[in-house]
Amino acid sequence: MDRELAEKKIEALLHDPPGKAPTLWYRSHEAFSAGLIELVLGRPPRHEEVVRKADRLASAVDRVVLRDPVSYRVDFLREPVIAHTLSGTPYRLASLTNERPEHFEAEQRGVLERLVHDAGGKGSEPERFYWYVWRGLEPALRARGEVGKLWSYLPADTRVPDHGIWDHMRVTAAFAGALPEPALVLFSFGPVQPLIEAARRTGDLWAGSFLLSWLAWSAMRDLVTELGADAVLFPDLFAQPLVDGWLREQRGWNGIPGLAERRGGSPVASLPNRFLALVPSASAERLARASEAGLRAAAAEFVRGGAGGLAGSDQARADEWGERAVQQAARTFACHWFVQPWVTDPADLRRLSLNSGGTSMALFWETMDALAQAQLYRPNLGSHFAAQSALVEVGHAATKATRRFSQIDERGSRCTVCGVQEALWTRDAERPAARASGVRRGERLCGLCAARRLAPKSAWAEREAGRTVIFPSTHNLAAGRFFREVLDCLRGEGRDGGKAPEQSIVDAVRLVVDAAGEGDRQAYATPALMRAARQCGRHADLAEAFVKLPAELLDPATLDPQQVRDGAPEELGFNPAAAARLRQALTALREARRAAGIQAPRKYYGVLVMDGDRMGQWLAGERAPEIREVLHPGARPLEAAVLLSRRRPLSMAHQIAVSRALNQFSLDIVGPVIEQVHGGVVVYAGGDDALAMLPLDSVLPCLRDLRRLYSGLPLAGDSLARGDGWESERGHVRRGDRLWRVMGERATSSTGVAIAHEKWPLRHALQTAREMERLAKDGLGRNAVAIAVLRRSGGHERFAARWGEEDMVRDPDPLAVLEEVATVIGRGLVSRRFAYALREEARVLWSLGEALAERAFWLLQRHRRRDADGLEDGRMKKAALGLQDLATWLTATPQRAPFEEAGPPGLDRFVAGVGLAEFIARGGEAGE
Repeated sequence: MDRELAEKKIEALLHDPPGKAPTLWYRSHEAFSAGLIELVLGRPPRHEEVVRKADRLASAVDRVVLRDPVSYRVDFLREPVIAHTLSGTPYRLASLTNERPEHFEAEQRGVLERLVHDAGGKGSEPERFYWYVWRGLEPALRARGEVGKLWSYLPADTRVPDHGIWDHMRVTAAFAGALPEPALVLFSFGPVQPLIEAARRTGDLWAGSFLLSWLAWSAMRDLVTELGADAVLFPDLFAQPLVDGWLREQRGWNGIPGLAERRGGSPVASLPNRFLALVPSASAERLARASEAGLRAAAAEFVRGGAGGLAGSDQARADEWGERAVQQAARTFACHWFVQPWVTDPADLRRLSLNSGGTSMALFWETMDALAQAQLYRPNLGSHFAAQSALVEVGHAATKATRRFSQIDERGSRCTVCGVQEALWTRDAERPAARASGVRRGERLCGLCAARRLAPKSAWAEREAGRTVIFPSTHNLAAGRFFREVLDCLRGEGRDGGKAPEQSIVDAVRLVVDAAGEGDRQAYATPALMRAARQCGRHADLAEAFVKLPAELLDPATLDPQQVRDGAPEELGFNPAAAARLRQALTALREARRAAGIQAPRKYYGVLVMDGDRMGQWLAGERAPEIREVLHPGARPLEAAVLLSRRRPLSMAHQIAVSRALNQFSLDIVGPVIEQVHGGVVVYAGGDDALAMLPLDSVLPCLRDLRRLYSGLPLAGDSLARGDGWESERGHVRRGDRLWRVMGERATSSTGVAIAHEKWPLRHALQTAREMERLAKDGLGRNAVAIAVLRRSGGHERFAARWGEEDMVRDPDPLAVLEEVATVIGRGLVSRRFAYALREEARVLWSLGEALAERAFWLLQRHRRRDADGLEDGRMKKAALGLQDLATWLTATPQRAPFEEAGPPGLDRFVAGVGLAEFIARGGEAGE
């Protein structure tokens, strides 16, 4: 970024002070803003004309620009009300009512003075100052004063308080850098799902997901370096770990406040495979081509490094494999981009957008005409952002429809992981050493799959992800509950909170750790287990070493003498003598855990795929709130009530709000909830979708928490996230002193889950989870969940249900009912035969209304254990009523083709649901 552009953008970022809203009623903000700019640059503003034009465009792009009669003015300091951008839900910021305008001004000046000092002193390096203001000013203000986190939610316009001042400042800076002739660039690349799904190990899965996110950032990096991060409108780059890492490591600006720290757990991919940027029209095509070149160069660097790492010291082989890998990567990734110059003639824009946008564009222009005729709206070229956005989307879709083909001449063996590209080696004797590369005997990998296999422990992961990664295996995930219960004993806690035979567990665990250490192989435990291990007091070191062990070692079959002789545990590094010592230690552990009442390690885990519903409509503004819903209560022109009931026109603020909500949900909520609360791991969380893996007993409670947190709905009373300090309501999520605005009560999500055996092919489990997610969307019409159980012994079942009507979540929700049934069975209150009996009798009782609840309660009592407490009758009655409620709801839910239910509507799903509850209660097929 050159000096003049950096100074221009700083002036645009500070043309309105962050505290404009609460002080606007009492004084003009222009002079104060000029003072802030002089504080940073050491001179008065000198790009006023460009910034003023950019501000007008950004204001029109951001909001409905009401005319300014005195009756519309709002004293925000006395009536601090904001509106949720996507739902219109009002939210009162009561903390502001005791503040004074002078207090806000003093805080802003003090924080900015500190930023200038940390950046090297006023006027020294404008580009550095730009990044300190763009990235550091908001978190620096949040960390100071009583207002705290509310600094992030102060509006740009007090009359239309549905978008923040920070978004308006950044959009203004984007226009200032793109004028006089702006253009939109929409860039995307692929493939996405085939690359992620081509995984045999959990490490492959993580590497493929993180690679895609890193490639997306590689495509943006040159554009961001030249024009600044505000030029990228979607996705929101603020607080993105990859961007923060670039600022810290490659630019050397680690003093910027709020830079994302390298987090615990596995680094998570969070950038989607497309971006929308606002750039100067003259350089738009050059920047788009540079984005493609940056992506392809990054992909070549990744695969060449992987091939070289596999070849080791054999330079000739490294060169040969590296060149073939680069050619394969060039064929694999397809880039699509389209440049749309800003159409300046409203008549041309109307004609072009109506020809390409269909019904949605007709409604947009109808609303614009009605508002203009009522003299409520002052349109300019920024007001028509929805039409400009429609044009670039249509053009981009046309480029994707144009396929480019090239001749491929490959004669060797296919890659055994992806099955698409030619393998780098053809014979087992040519493969890299298994201990060094993680390549199994008999595997033949192409350049991309080989690089992914090596990536988690490579220098690339350490540089880009912050550290090397040893991702937990499916065995470790399935055994999560076993590890937790052993850790409870090491802390001196029994399963019911009382004292347990601790010493025998300690001795047995030490024997296992000592014997396994000879194998020189450790798998990374889940973040929740690592945290729990560190809380084991004097046994913390022993506990940490234990939970890091590969759970495969806990399976006697892995160390069977015959398999050891055949080389089966080769990757674990065990010879026959070491395996024999470990078998003896495991025998002692088995006896100790039985004495402590700890069940054997479970064999099943869950793969979760979550996706937001109707994201295309959300980004296009088709689900935006009505205009009246986003106005401040003090700015409602009653004479225009009919016009105000129209849908709010699409704005850049709306798209930024979608991106920001999804960004905060994926970066700040999904990871902590899945990994810290529910003991799973996140593979990917970016945009509106997430991919995670969970222990079996965590699947249902995690699904329930994620659905509510996505929309900012109140958490259930028995929510584990609620017990961990999370709060959710009115489209916002809170934990401690942090507050996040999420998608809002009108947004919904659908989730697919595959519950699979630890030895089930990972690729198939992932494909099944995605099939379930599509089933939830297409088969039940979204706002739904679908779960498939892949039994290793044969027989697959699937349960699916909607969370509630339209965008609601029922109370109790369908999974709460199944969780209650699983608890009743899992606690030993009733025999497992109850589930089998109910499934059989449900087919007879299905059409008898409330008789199902009565019969369910009778069956619970009939299969009740003799030692069950009489106080548990209430719990059994609750479970029976829940089952009746679930049956009624499933019957009422429309069924679509993918279910193909032969019997009465909902019956097959009800039977599958009862079976799922029983399966979870007994830990899958665990047991001795």
